[in-house]
Amino acid sequence: MKPLLSAFAGIALMFGAGMVRAGSEEDRLKLVKYYQTRYPDIKLSDYVLGALALDPDAKVQYLGIMEFPPYIGEIEKGEKLWKTPLKSGKTYADCLPNGGRKGRDFRRCPE
Repeated sequence: MKPLLSAFAGIALMFGAGMVRAGSEEDRLKLVKYYQTRYPDIKLSDYVLGALALDPDAKVQYLGIMEFPPYIGEIEKGEKLWKTPLKSGKTYADCLPNGGRKGRDFRRCPE
């Protein structure tokens, strides 16, 4: 009896899954509509701020910090390391396909 029920449930799931025809854009539009209805005072462009969009004081503080981000110094250090030649004379960019641009093949660079 159990195998028969399992087979019936599997067939029902296959047919049910085939009937669902929602696309990603349709889902996105439903979510946007839902949140615009729930939070009508928040502009769509502020959604990228997440919870900060709900608190005007926190949003102002965040935007103030981002005028001079605290991580800029670390990015500059990384850029210097990226451009500094290794013992072999190669740079980190030489170790990656396309100079590290849009590449995911992180081979080891010989010292």
